[in-house]
Amino acid sequence: MASEKMRDYLYRDLSALKDGVFQNERPLLQWTAPKVALVELLYALHTEGVFNNGRATLHEIAGFMETAFKIELGQYHRVFFEIRARKNDRTRF
Repeated sequence: MASEKMRDYLYRDLSALKDGVFQNERPLLQWTAPKVALVELLYALHTEGVFNNGRATLHEIAGFMETAFKIELGQYHRVFFEIRARKNDRTRF
């Protein structure tokens, strides 16, 4: 009986993985600030080398952020140049 319950549990979890549904996860956070703020954070984290001992690329970090927050960053490089062009406060966020 225990083996059958374990089998059912594993089949249920495997099918959830295939469907992309994770029942035991916390609800995802939703990014509600402007996208430019996320891009600013993205570049700050990349500059500080906080992912993979500093070996993570900007593209990898951007992909992670897009997936984690379910947001499309688009051309984040262009947004970064706009941030650099700020005269008063380059690090507003």
